[in-house]
Amino acid sequence: MTLDFLVQPGPGFAALGESLQNHRHSLETLKITFNEDTNLDAPEHRNSTVPVGSLKDFDKLCNISVTPGVLLPEVRSFNQFVDKLPPCLERLWVSGGHEALFLALHHLAQTCQEDFPKLREVEVPLGVWRRLGPNEKRANEGVEELFKKEGVRFIVSNAPG
Repeated sequence: MTLDFLVQPGPGFAALGESLQNHRHSLETLKITFNEDTNLDAPEHRNSTVPVGSLKDFDKLCNISVTPGVLLPEVRSFNQFVDKLPPCLERLWVSGGHEALFLALHHLAQTCQEDFPKLREVEVPLGVWRRLGPNEKRANEGVEELFKKEGVRFIVSNAPG
């Protein structure tokens, strides 16, 4: 089963998390995106987006495309992002975010063989990479090598992010 959502922050967002739980044993692909101009860090959205919660119990979910704020109560708590992912994960596409996202990706690369043995591909949009300053870019260039060492393909795509 595949679910693809284009959502707006607001009261209906909580219902999405509840309805996803009904598919935790059948969902294989999940894509949740916001309009390009939606900034989850903006003051008007900070309290209106209730995260869908952990996907750890989704035993068939192998493809995920999300903004980290979809899973986390605080957009900046990227270190917890990896803890919300299912162990059967094969492909992860992450949009949105900022330099803290790469800290989470470092953590994912370091733990993927143990926690995500089926992981084969991680993709981030070029737009996220472009928002990094020169120091962050240098620090994060090693993330590709970490994934490569673990047999995981790391892609910076042409998507705007």
